[in-house]
Parts: sequence; C-alpha cells; structure tokens
Amino acid sequence: MMLNMMQAGFPFLQPNPFLPMDGFFNPLLAQQMVALQAAASPAKRARTRITDDQLKVLRQYFDINNSPTEAQIREMSLKTQLPEKVIKHWWSSS
Repeated sequence: MMLNMMQAGFPFLQPNPFLPMDGFFNPLLAQQMVALQAAASPAKRARTRITDDQLKVLRQYFDINNSPTEAQIREMSLKTQLPEKVIKHWWSSS
C-alpha cells in the first residue's frame, strides 16, 4: 500500500518502519519499541527548591568568600540540609 503511494507520485512519503510492507500494524513491534524507549530515557530528578532560610545561609558565606573550600561546602550542607551537589551548583550559578 505505502509502496504503491510512493510509486504513484508521492515520493515525499517514506515507508513507516513500524508497519510491515503490506501496510498492516504490527502490535508486537510497537510494544517492543515502547519498552526500548522507556528503558533508554532515565528518570528525571525532582528540582530542588532552595528556601529563604537556606538562601540566607548561602549568601552569608558568599558575602565572606565567593570561592568556598570543600570544608565550607560541607559546613553549608550541614546547616542548610542541602546536598553538596546542590550547593556547588548554586555557587557556580551565582
């Protein structure tokens, strides 16, 4: 069917890889494709929202020194209850 359309003057129509050449839908192939796509895309992590109190602590450190040491980052992490990774990201964005 699709091949006939391509031959009948519709060269812009490309064969659909999810349909067999006779034009009928293949549910097994579609199911396998959905499973592959789900496995390939990693789950997104929820975005961390920094509260006003946490931001206050980060800014206090920033006013003193805009290049914190690893020890200071650990200290901020303990005070704010934020992961060090979040603090480092905030610092690089500031």
